[in-house]
Amino acid sequence: AICTFIWMEFLSFALLILSFAAGEEVQDFPESCQKELQLGSKKYRVTSRTVIHQSCSIHGDVEVELHAPLLFDAVELHGSVTFLATASFHEACLSVAGPMKIHGSVEFRSCRNNATGSPGGAVYVGGDLHVDGSARFQNCHAESAGGAIYVDGDFWQSGGTMQFDNCSAENGGALSVHGGLQQSGGTLSFGGCSARKWGGAIHLEGDLQHSGGSVNVHDCTASEGGGLYLKEHIVDWTAGSMFASNCSSSRGGAMVAKSLVQSGGQLDFESCGASIEAGVLHLQQDLNQTAGSMSFKGGFAAARGGCAIIENRFWQMGGSMLFSNCTSQRSHGGAIHVGHRGFGGLKASGKLTFRGCSSNSGGAIKVTAGGAEFSNGTFLFEDCIADTGGAVSVSAGHFIHSSGSSTFSRCRALTSVGGALKVEGAQSLFKMRGGSMRFSDCWAFSNGGALFVMKGLRQQGGDIELMNCSSTSQGGGIYIGLRDGGNLEQDAGSISLNKCYVAGGWHYPFGKLSCRRRIWWWNESAADAERQRINVLLIMPCHKGWRSLHRRFRLC
Repeated sequence: AICTFIWMEFLSFALLILSFAAGEEVQDFPESCQKELQLGSKKYRVTSRTVIHQSCSIHGDVEVELHAPLLFDAVELHGSVTFLATASFHEACLSVAGPMKIHGSVEFRSCRNNATGSPGGAVYVGGDLHVDGSARFQNCHAESAGGAIYVDGDFWQSGGTMQFDNCSAENGGALSVHGGLQQSGGTLSFGGCSARKWGGAIHLEGDLQHSGGSVNVHDCTASEGGGLYLKEHIVDWTAGSMFASNCSSSRGGAMVAKSLVQSGGQLDFESCGASIEAGVLHLQQDLNQTAGSMSFKGGFAAARGGCAIIENRFWQMGGSMLFSNCTSQRSHGGAIHVGHRGFGGLKASGKLTFRGCSSNSGGAIKVTAGGAEFSNGTFLFEDCIADTGGAVSVSAGHFIHSSGSSTFSRCRALTSVGGALKVEGAQSLFKMRGGSMRFSDCWAFSNGGALFVMKGLRQQGGDIELMNCSSTSQGGGIYIGLRDGGNLEQDAGSISLNKCYVAGGWHYPFGKLSCRRRIWWWNESAADAERQRINVLLIMPCHKGWRSLHRRFRLC
């Protein structure tokens, strides 16, 4: 970074020397303004700290060499204005006591504010900042907040393009806003920006309200919130798009916020990571989605939440989410970790897809409080792996399947139980109320090739189907068991097991069976290809033949 800055400084001075050699006239920048400055097409310089105590509208196609800072009470920029800093200052290159508006095109190069308590490397705005034009900031730095821009009020963008390249600060490597940020159009683009503490690209002390336009963040870093940081505030996303890639931090590789509410638009995160936890997204409270789409690809964290940590509640009432190749390297929740600080749990009613996610517990999802409920949606888990609970692990609260369709394919528990789903809380039940659940080619090293349920399974409707599931211990398909009673209670619906094997397609060694509908169960082998259907579970199949369970059961 230091070498890059020195090289850019050298190029800047070289351009200045070339302009003088060419005989271009450089004039002193005006020291006063009567509402409007018509600057024409010229070059200007500011040789000493200049304060213009008026509200000023600047027009023209000009370049301004800053040998010292320039200050306004309020300013509007029209036309095309380029500010080139020839030295480092102890304040922003351009300071505006009140509001600032960018209607034309403005560019700031190599602005550096070296004062510890002075925010804004290129621009300090004491009021609100309104943008419908374009702005570019290159190689700007602030020791405090806002490597390119610090806004003490609110930031509004309705159009145009703002681009930030290689900017840095303590907080908000490119942009720091004391208030909120509202974008209804235009583009915000950040590349290679960094913060020593919070928000490699953006640091906000208010809400982010996004109703149009786009935000692009790539290769940004920070201690927390590699891309965006608004820990105590909300992201409200109704339209438009965000794309964040290759961002990193210790927590929240792409974003740290209080809550994220999405009712439209598109958010995409790719190859972001965290050295501690929450590889992409760290939410202190909730994630709520009612419409729109969200995707996470290649997120990773050393500890919990390979792609996301939602501390309280994950609530999806519509829309779609895709998690692909998300990894928690040595903790829980390869894609999502829910409920560490609150009791909201997980409720999903849209479209959820998990592919190739992995962790120690819950290869795709880990729920530690509040339980999990799937309803009225489509839920797909493919090739997810963990030491225990290959796809989903619920350690507190119930797992409820109310309606919709859930499919688990090729999920594995490498060293323990629950190849696809593990419901392990001492009082946690698996409640099947409706819809369908399909498990195929799932495997567990220990008990429950597809399902491991510690307390009990209650079925009031819906269909559960298992195909080609296995374990090396007990319950090739389903394991239900707890020494104080792990029961199966079936009032309606169906359960079918096909080619589930090892210690048996089914195992419930400590509890009792109460069913009012049929449970279909068959075992096929080369020696016995005939399908054997058993609707009273008094025996269980295994490779060495059939053995009785010496327990009390009420017949179906």
